[in-house]
Amino acid sequence: SSIQLNPDMPPAFQLRSWYDRVGAHTQGESISDRRSSMSGWSSATPIWKTFAESKDENLGQGEQPDYFTVKGTVIFLKKENYLYQACPSADCSKKVVTMSSGKFRCERCDRETTNFKFRLFLQANLADFSDNQWVTCFHETSEVLLGDTAERLGALKAQGDDEAIDRIFHEATFRSYMFRLRVKAEHYNDEMRLKAVMMDTRPLDHRTFASKLIADIRRMTQT
Repeated sequence: SSIQLNPDMPPAFQLRSWYDRVGAHTQGESISDRRSSMSGWSSATPIWKTFAESKDENLGQGEQPDYFTVKGTVIFLKKENYLYQACPSADCSKKVVTMSSGKFRCERCDRETTNFKFRLFLQANLADFSDNQWVTCFHETSEVLLGDTAERLGALKAQGDDEAIDRIFHEATFRSYMFRLRVKAEHYNDEMRLKAVMMDTRPLDHRTFASKLIADIRRMTQT
């Protein structure tokens, strides 16, 4: 192939004109950086683990929590106490107490209000090919897993529409995601238990995961 510099043709004139007016003054953007930003994940390389690896390597047993990324599937979601009435303040999610007056009291904010907001709190069992792990999911990640909002679930619960709620939970299972988890051993009833918290969840990015698998294969072939 050959390259002709400044060819004598109308499309080339138009392109050159655009470059002189606009292109030369436009700052370039890295496609990889933009993809990372859009994905919502940290620009740092994720620490990929399987559930079995996280346990074999005793992640979360040190003084500081450990974080890792795993491709997992939602196997089960507990429906017990998954929804609660919380303080309506934007910067508070403390559970409110219903007063005899009909108002709702937040102990953290030390005030009573006439309304509240619904918040989600799920216990999810996640699995990959190697093992499974119970994980605590707070409001934002719970809404992602259920594919619905706390307000709608609260409305369905108030209407007594258990069938609709069951359907939401059923449709949320056996779906695969990329999870970022935090694990840390904590004292509970005088014994140490490993607590896993879902920090973030994203739809499965097949390109990212395929790149991870290719890197794993190359590393294995070099050993």
